[in-house]
Amino acid sequence: MIETTTYLDMECIGLLAVMADEAGVSRSKLVILLLKRVMKDHAALVCYDRAVRYQARKPVGARKRLHITVDLREYEFFIDMRKLFKLSVSFLITFAVRAHLDELVTKMADDKYDEYTDNYPYHHYLIIPEMVDSAICWKIYWGIPENPNKLIPS
Repeated sequence: MIETTTYLDMECIGLLAVMADEAGVSRSKLVILLLKRVMKDHAALVCYDRAVRYQARKPVGARKRLHITVDLREYEFFIDMRKLFKLSVSFLITFAVRAHLDELVTKMADDKYDEYTDNYPYHHYLIIPEMVDSAICWKIYWGIPENPNKLIPS
């Protein structure tokens, strides 16, 4: 497990705390589920031609640190989101809270919540290392083609 820190608006942290209590999960778990939900927005968020964007500046005291614990695969997934969306992880969490928190908590309250989750949540996320001469290339797939066997080098 990896412990990391984000810097979020007090309002955002408050919403996460209330909704995590309501859903019966930790704030870390809620953040993880929210960022996984943002993955579904990847086609609209991917950006290649700018520097990483951060949240707009706020007065001192308007933001607070939120410590979260994630596993290694989730951590790498979030770092890749930062890299490919050109948005800081804190910015992504704030976006996720505003865009998807109500929807997610509503689904979590449903008796059929398991139908909304994946046993293998990264089925649409694949990283394949490949050597080209002496260079290491990393192919990152967000969405899997119809024949994924063609992706794996022989």
